[in-house]
Amino acid sequence: MLRIIILLLLIQIKIIGQNYDWVRHDSLVKAGVNQIYGIEFDKAENTFDIVVNEYPTHPSGKFFKSMITWWRILLDIDDESNDEHFYNQLEECIDLCENILEKNKKNVDALFFKGGSLGFRGRLLAIREKWFKAALDGKEGLDIVYKAYEANPKHVDIQLGFGIYHYYSDVIPQKYPAVKPFLLFFPKGDKVKGIKELENVAINGRYARLESRYFLQTLN
Repeated sequence: MLRIIILLLLIQIKIIGQNYDWVRHDSLVKAGVNQIYGIEFDKAENTFDIVVNEYPTHPSGKFFKSMITWWRILLDIDDESNDEHFYNQLEECIDLCENILEKNKKNVDALFFKGGSLGFRGRLLAIREKWFKAALDGKEGLDIVYKAYEANPKHVDIQLGFGIYHYYSDVIPQKYPAVKPFLLFFPKGDKVKGIKELENVAINGRYARLESRYFLQTLN
């Protein structure tokens, strides 16, 4: 009888653990994102450690911890010492998303953060001019973003992936002609369309607003 009572208590604790306070979650994520873009990396680390601890089954904490590393890389793009750590963080996020998608293949958050992880990995690979691997990540990431859009067309942040893809797939082949063979089986790029999608996210995005604004500021 005692074993049954303990088992029931453990089940109840597990259920309660999944009943997350999503208002607090969004507040923490937005605060952490602002800290990243304010170059307050230590504060952002602390904030997203809380997110990971309090929301362990949601990929947002792991994803945004990787974004801290991404920004450390951007601040000194020639320093490759953080690359491997960044790839490992993204892989952890991808693994968590895949666990979620095994149970629910239409989970928009899992699709969004998996697509985002692949997209950012592809961006760094492209910066390092590892074009073939970058193209593979870009293709898989784009396919996942389309699935996320089909599951929830009103999810504005998803357009960050579309915008970056449409812009890069138009501009990069012009700058690096050697890349063109890797893009033969990809949807055609559209620089103007990509910029419009990024502008929409910059105004109306939930988590990706600041990233979209930064990306637009870097465009030539």
